[in-house]
Amino acid sequence: MIDDLAQVGPDVRQRYQKAMRLRVHHLTGRVLDSLKQAEHAYRSSGTIPSQEPPQWIARSIDRALDAVTLPSPEIPGTLDMPHRTGTRRGRQGVPERALLRAYHLGGRELSLASTQWAMEEGLDHRDVAQLIDAIWRVTEEHSAAAVTALRGVREEIVEPRRAGHLLDALLNGDDEGCTVAAVARSFAVPETGRYAVVVRHPVHGGVREEDLVPFARGTRLVWRRHGVTAVGVAVLGTAAPTSLAGALDGSGAYRTGVSGALEGLASLGRARQGAEAAARTLRGPGLAFLEERFPAAMLQADPGLARQLQAQMLGPVLALDAGRRDALLETLEAWLRAGGSASRVADDLFCHRNTVQNRLRRLEELTGRSLAVPADVIDLGLAVQAFRQFGDESPGRAG
Repeated sequence: MIDDLAQVGPDVRQRYQKAMRLRVHHLTGRVLDSLKQAEHAYRSSGTIPSQEPPQWIARSIDRALDAVTLPSPEIPGTLDMPHRTGTRRGRQGVPERALLRAYHLGGRELSLASTQWAMEEGLDHRDVAQLIDAIWRVTEEHSAAAVTALRGVREEIVEPRRAGHLLDALLNGDDEGCTVAAVARSFAVPETGRYAVVVRHPVHGGVREEDLVPFARGTRLVWRRHGVTAVGVAVLGTAAPTSLAGALDGSGAYRTGVSGALEGLASLGRARQGAEAAARTLRGPGLAFLEERFPAAMLQADPGLARQLQAQMLGPVLALDAGRRDALLETLEAWLRAGGSASRVADDLFCHRNTVQNRLRRLEELTGRSLAVPADVIDLGLAVQAFRQFGDESPGRAG
């Protein structure tokens, strides 16, 4: 087998180049569609300006085509575009895996299109194999050059704006060591240790600068603005996420969610997801800690399923008139808070203990569940939580 595609006849190389150049726009579209599905950085809400990817992907495919028909020793002369791409993406805080996926998808689409062209041209199977091998060799060298450039950018002493982009990359799910190290150096925070993430969604307008405090009881907060939302990284040390409550004044102007404590800068993407999950449990302004809202957060993740649970478990209760319905549900919630003590419920609700017990028995009769069965208690507790989150959407109530 010949060593590289440069030894294939010049007429074949010329026809190939001409045919592939005509397909660059189509190939760019296919690569970009796949990237948008797989990598957040390439979506319209990601870290790359939306007008960039079509232009840069097209140029990268063009440069790969330049390299495919060159002798192997000349391929390094085509690495200028991968170097530029890696440098650019590194400064934008794009995860390394996203950059590698872009090159892999480009190689795949170019390989498929080239195979189709070769079959249409009736090329010898040995020339087809050599063509595909050349494409993947170029893809490997170009992607390696791009990643080297990206890592080089992140290993530099990062200026504030670029440091912010790298922190955004971690918040978007990047967990690569070079990104973690660059953020730790730039913000003078530990790579390991306990962190939490705070998200603040303004109810009206934007986030006020005075509400983004840099410290809370000795806990440092590093803030980033993402559109109208503010995202804060809390360097917890030994503190609990709930210790941030006093620093998050102005909660009446925001829906604020706070994640649980997670280990290391590499976990910031998961922590941000947890903070967003906590914020979604709020129906209006307020402050929600994920560690106190796990059931609500799980219900909020699938509202349709939560409503089905509510209807299945509490249907007969929700069909009562509002007064009797509310009395039963309030008693159930008080009983759950009191750990099953009817006496404490009576004190909390200012009613007789017998009244509490009668309501609980009526609840068991209507639902067909027993408060003596732990599994039934869990189901009823989740169902009443779903009712509080989503309201009564049953078709009607009986008196």
